Amino acid sequence: CINIGFVKNLDTELLLSCISLFQNQYPEIEANLYGQSNRCLHQNIQNGSLDIGLGFAEENSRFHYQPLKSYPLVVLTSIKSTLAKKEEISEQELAHVIFDIRDYPQNCSFDFEGLLVKLACGYGTAIVHQFAEGNRFRDSLVSIPLTPCQKKSVCLIYDDRYSKTRELFMDACMCVVSPAEREV
Repeated sequence: CINIGFVKNLDTELLLSCISLFQNQYPEIEANLYGQSNRCLHQNIQNGSLDIGLGFAEENSRFHYQPLKSYPLVVLTSIKSTLAKKEEISEQELAHVIFDIRDYPQNCSFDFEGLLVKLACGYGTAIVHQFAEGNRFRDSLVSIPLTPCQKKSVCLIYDDRYSKTRELFMDACMCVVSPAEREV
């Protein structure tokens, strides 16, 4: 078996593609899946309860990071916001940013669903990955491209312990995204 952790609210399409391809290629290997915070992901890889994770790189880390897919950053705000009609937006135009993915994982004790509710109710704006726009609050929120374009990557996270099943999973994940999608 392989124990795979992933950051909650990760790009569903990416996660399903990686897990499905791995399962199709290696049906005899059971994949145990765990959604958690980025910090917990790192802790569980370090203590050996996870073989690999899909999440975000931490600075000054002893882990290895293989960029898997890079996503443009967008601003999420209420459809009632004065910003909602903009085609694109710069950081200088933003007021009251209540969450910025670029500061993650330092700000790792947040609840994404709670953040979406706050945004939908007009509490402020958030800078997130483009994949976050496909949430269940899409009737209440608008996604605006951040300019200039900035990207942040979802990475495969692992440590120095060797695992054949981890290597097989990594190979499967690298097959589901093109080299252009991995650009940082």
